[in-house]
Amino acid sequence: MGIILEVEESNFSGFIEDGEILNARVVSVELKTKPFTDEKTGEPVKKFEFKFKIDDPDHDGQMIWGETSTRLTDHPENRLHNWAEGLLGQRLPPHYKLNTDDLQDRDCRIIVGKTVKQGPQGEKTRNFV
Repeated sequence: MGIILEVEESNFSGFIEDGEILNARVVSVELKTKPFTDEKTGEPVKKFEFKFKIDDPDHDGQMIWGETSTRLTDHPENRLHNWAEGLLGQRLPPHYKLNTDDLQDRDCRIIVGKTVKQGPQGEKTRNFV
């Protein structure tokens, strides 16, 4: 006997334009192993994956993801450092011990990116933070 499935309503309201700034909340921060290896070390690549829930009248409840390196440095382009400072509302000095649990359940503003790529099944659009 087959499995009966019912189509659920999604809260997807369309793709968000590149560069749009929206209110959101961090739902989770998880360490993920990516399906490729580092060219220099040959080791699997690990990233922190941030899951955000958008809090905006046009896209309310829609989920969006962003990822950062697992390396936390004070370099001005270190995304993990910048996101942590923004979420915590404080400067992170050298030797600061960051607990990723402290980044969850925090309100923030995100800048959304949008990519369109050609794949085997046709054009694929993706939003990201």
